Amino acid sequence: MESDNEQDFNLAEPILEPIQKTMKPTLAGILLIVVAIFTILISATLVTIDESTVDEIIEGNPQIQELMSDANLKNQDLMEIYSTCGTIGIVISIFIILSGVLALKRRLWGIALVGAIVGIATFLITIISGLLAIIPLVLLIFSRKEFN
Repeated sequence: MESDNEQDFNLAEPILEPIQKTMKPTLAGILLIVVAIFTILISATLVTIDESTVDEIIEGNPQIQELMSDANLKNQDLMEIYSTCGTIGIVISIFIILSGVLALKRRLWGIALVGAIVGIATFLITIISGLLAIIPLVLLIFSRKEFN
């Protein structure tokens, strides 16, 4: 016959507490997608920039004129630089969107976290996106246990 104490502390059956789900991963996923949308908008602008816009940028800024003459760059070269940076921004944004979706689904925490870190790096393209990406990073760090 078992005593009451033995029944209360049966070590054969592990006690699994369900993990309480919060809104942290959901909010992080939504914010990552917003960061990616901002970055895509700015990057698409860079990709589609035309020669007249480049001319206006150069004419309005003597420092750029001096830099371009020192580097022996033409307007076409500057357009190619803008286009390349915009294309890189769009590719990075696609990864950030995928990490946002992973955060919404609470899957692959590591990749979602890397997406938030990459989102912070988008401050080179747009400051708003880079600063906004800090919030999902913090939320993902504190919601690690909610991911599969």
